Amino acid sequence: MRLVLPLAALAILAGASRASAQEVVVLRAEGDVTAEERDAIAAALREELALDVREGAEAGEGEIGLRVAISSRRARLEVTRPLRERLVRTATLPRNPDARLHTLVTLAVNVTRDEAAELLSSLRRSQPEADAPPEEAAGVEPTTGETLEEEAPASSAPEPEPAVAIEPASSEQAVAPAPADPAPADPAPADPAPADPAPADPVGEAEPAADAAAVDPWRHRPLRIGASAHLGTAPEPGSGIAPWTLYGLDVLVAPIPEVAVGIRELGAFGGQRVVLTVNPVVEGALRVLPELALHATLGSDLQIALDEGNGSLAVAPRLGLGARFYPDPTFSIAIDLTGRVVATDVFRTLGATMPAGAILLTAGLSFAFHVE
Repeated sequence: MRLVLPLAALAILAGASRASAQEVVVLRAEGDVTAEERDAIAAALREELALDVREGAEAGEGEIGLRVAISSRRARLEVTRPLRERLVRTATLPRNPDARLHTLVTLAVNVTRDEAAELLSSLRRSQPEADAPPEEAAGVEPTTGETLEEEAPASSAPEPEPAVAIEPASSEQAVAPAPADPAPADPAPADPAPADPAPADPVGEAEPAADAAAVDPWRHRPLRIGASAHLGTAPEPGSGIAPWTLYGLDVLVAPIPEVAVGIRELGAFGGQRVVLTVNPVVEGALRVLPELALHATLGSDLQIALDEGNGSLAVAPRLGLGARFYPDPTFSIAIDLTGRVVATDVFRTLGATMPAGAILLTAGLSFAFHVE
């Protein structure tokens, strides 16, 4: 008993010193990490994980090192800990500043919680092994204090005289088990103690970081619905130059951000005859900024003119260049410069009729709503 109690006290002191050492996180911020983001990460580690955070280049012995580096929108978080492999996580941050900060803090807390939990778990597993040699020498199993008290009488059993010296006070011996009853209460806290690794479960909540990235307001939306109008001019005998227009609804589908297919200027206009228009196009786009994209359009204008029950088809292949501005992630305004060549005998517009071979140059304006 005299040997067991000092050994148990030394084990407790050693565990306490290790626990205090592992509660320190050395935070290192690099690249495009702002001061606000660095402070938010440090505050979250202190508040949510109760860790002591300091800034530095390298972690000391028994400390957790957290390195956060951002290049453009790509974040890389690297955690190092004593005698273990480093853990690296990367993620694409949202463009929105609030969503970016939330994603970065969530990643930092989750990856650090994972490492702290693993350290706590490994130290709990290694501590009985470190205490095993002296306890095995004493013939005692390295478990709780209750086991030590139960084994103590067994070790004193070979010495009949001390056993007789302790047993005369039978009433006191009945009291001795009474402290042994509260002693099992000590292991009760030991049971919640292993529950510390339970925070490792929330590490699985690293998915919210992915969710935060998924709600990027500038994410790709495949369906575009809007309207457009094109203005051109044509020579008119006896009156110089006359303006003319083409207009209609636009419906395009973009399976990937760079390519869209659909129809432009879907509509009808009439005078002496009704003309139905539908213009299939393919559009290629280059997003140079979240708020700006350049595009090129290739397609053909098709017209069906109804004349006393008979229909005639007019065709004018088209090529256009333009720019699309995004005041909002779900709404855009585009400016287009388009050239058309009349490939049939006649091509009609609202205000003029063009002959075969005519080259039609127009300036257009359109707006669209972008839908998921």
